[in-house]
Amino acid sequence: MKALVYGGPGSNTRQDAPDPVIVHPADVIVRGGTATIGGTDLHRPAGDVPTVQNDRTPGYEDQADRSEVGITELSSTEWRVSDRTVDAGDPSGVLGFIQRLGNFYEVTNLRRLRERSYFSSFDRATASLAAGTVLA
Repeated sequence: MKALVYGGPGSNTRQDAPDPVIVHPADVIVRGGTATIGGTDLHRPAGDVPTVQNDRTPGYEDQADRSEVGITELSSTEWRVSDRTVDAGDPSGVLGFIQRLGNFYEVTNLRRLRERSYFSSFDRATASLAAGTVLA
C-alpha cells in the first residue's frame, strides 16, 4: 500500500508502506473508504507545526489506533469491539458492541450512547467502530 510521508516543509512523498497484518485470531483489518483532513493537515506542509518530525506518516491517532481492533464473541449474535492498543483489562478500550438482529447488525458505540446505528454487514458494523465514524 502507499502512504504519504512528511519530509519537512514543502516535502511530502508518496511511499510504499507495509500492509497491515492479522496477529491475533480475533483481529480485523478495516479498510476505510473516506477520510477527512483537519487544520493541522493544512499547516503541516508549510512547516507551521514544529512538533511534526520529518519522515513521519501523518494520520489521526484516532484512526490509527482504532484500526487495531479486537472482536470478542459474547454469544452467537453479540460481539464486543475493543481497541487493541489499550490494555485488555482497561475498560476504556471497549469501543462498542455489535448485535445481529435478523439481517442487520445494530451497533452501540460507547462514545455515542444515545445513538444506535444499523448496518447490512458485520464488516461495515465493525468499520463504524474502528474508524470512529458512522458509515451510511
